[in-house]
Amino acid sequence: MNATMLAEHTGVAIRSKLPSEEVIGRSEIESMVRKIMVVGEERKNQSQGEDAEIMC
Repeated sequence: MNATMLAEHTGVAIRSKLPSEEVIGRSEIESMVRKIMVVGEERKNQSQGEDAEIMC
């Protein structure tokens, strides 16, 4: 449910590869946050590229 809410608000969400019954460790959370940051940067770069094309 948290991933669904995150996707609705930010447009990006990721699920852990670990079963949801287990406690998720620091390294797994770090990995997921890094993946989200990469997706966000890619979207930012794409939108800037589209703006540049329109301005030309």
